Amino acid sequence: TREKAYLVGLKLLTNAAAKMRRQHLWARGIGVTVAFTHLFREFANGEEPSGWNAHRNISECCDTVTLQEYFRELWKDCPNSTPVHVGVWLYDLIPDNLHTLGFFDDPKRENLSHTVDAINKKYSKQHLVYFGGLHGLQDAAPTRIPFFTVPNLSDF
Repeated sequence: TREKAYLVGLKLLTNAAAKMRRQHLWARGIGVTVAFTHLFREFANGEEPSGWNAHRNISECCDTVTLQEYFRELWKDCPNSTPVHVGVWLYDLIPDNLHTLGFFDDPKRENLSHTVDAINKKYSKQHLVYFGGLHGLQDAAPTRIPFFTVPNLSDF
């Protein structure tokens, strides 16, 4: 369902944000892509989309809460069809030493994300502590080994 796809997208985003923080990076853009069940079928009316994607530039960010707000904003425009694939990406990444503080940045959010990361690292579990919206999704969107890089053990 569209609601479950939204939750899987949040989990993917949470994983990406944690990995980005481990690598001391900040994102200046976020994107979402969705493929629907009728991707490979012909429809007589031709009006139903086979896929959808959206992206936007954002203020430099590495905290999960703010990234989830941007994701939620993008998701509002997702068509109301049955999704079979969800993808989330962060782009225009910069290292810590090039990050400049924003006037409206909330350091509490960044500190919260780093605290969650530290607790999960201490107990060697990626999702021991997580934001409430992800409850029940521990088995959804598992980490898989990509073709060109081998993930760190902490990604699992």
